[in-house]
Amino acid sequence: MSKRVECIKFQTTLESLDDQELESDTRSTIDNYYFTLRPRLEDKLDELKLQQRSKVSCKIEDLNLIPKLPEIKLDRFSGDIMKWRCFIESFDTHVHNNSRLSDLIKFQYLKNS
Repeated sequence: MSKRVECIKFQTTLESLDDQELESDTRSTIDNYYFTLRPRLEDKLDELKLQQRSKVSCKIEDLNLIPKLPEIKLDRFSGDIMKWRCFIESFDTHVHNNSRLSDLIKFQYLKNS
């Protein structure tokens, strides 16, 4: 073999070794990042799950604070104009003029009638 061919083969072998070393170094660096960051990310994920549970718990507690509507028996308005006065007088007496009920609750009663 000529010296030139031997030199080219040797150079190729050297470059291949350099690439393998570089690849090995890169793989090692990535592994280090992975094994360093994974536990931190898992801890953060656990923390976020706890926060989410806390939020859900708060929302459930908030729902328990909303009072159940007291049962008020109202006739449903049929749409008959002749029965309007009777309906609205009953609604005003039992719901609209009740100062203990918020406007939102009064509206709910009206929608349900």
